[in-house]
Amino acid sequence: MGFTDEQLDSYMTLHKKEFNEDIDRAEALRSATALVNMVRLVYKPMTKADYIKYSKIASQPLE
Repeated sequence: MGFTDEQLDSYMTLHKKEFNEDIDRAEALRSATALVNMVRLVYKPMTKADYIKYSKIASQPLE
């Protein structure tokens, strides 16, 4: 997986803002790669049928 220099710069800026900690490009690349890999593992797109099903459930009042 590759990131552009602009993407890594953006990631480094976000990391600094969130954690008040500077990281070098190597750490930014490692961390960004790990983040993208984790999202790929856990993300599953919702089907239209699931969307309709969960929309109906969400619109019901809580008991």
